[in-house]
Amino acid sequence: MLYLMNAIPNSLIIPEEMGESNTVTRWPEDVARSQLEEGFISAIGHASTANAISRRTNNIIKVNRIALVFELTGRPNEVLLHPGDCLLVAAVKTPRRLPEGELYTEEEILAMPIMWAFVQL
Repeated sequence: MLYLMNAIPNSLIIPEEMGESNTVTRWPEDVARSQLEEGFISAIGHASTANAISRRTNNIIKVNRIALVFELTGRPNEVLLHPGDCLLVAAVKTPRRLPEGELYTEEEILAMPIMWAFVQL
């Protein structure tokens, strides 16, 4: 399964039991766009980010506040990852960290560079 994320949280450290053959590859935006056309599950949690990535890739990105995990803890919205799953990370290069509770607007995000990374678990 392919999951689209805009960041990899600290809790998503690849455990040893997932194997040592995990790979991370930087992709150009056109390759990421093509991959999204083949199907994915969004793990983008904010509307401004989802809308900006939708516009950049010409794909419909839905807001979907899920937590991708390697072990279920009983918290809401957890999705268990398995060997063979893939992450497509749209890492927006923000100029600064915003104060608590503030979000960048869709237009601000569109003006920022995005680094695309493909992670094969």
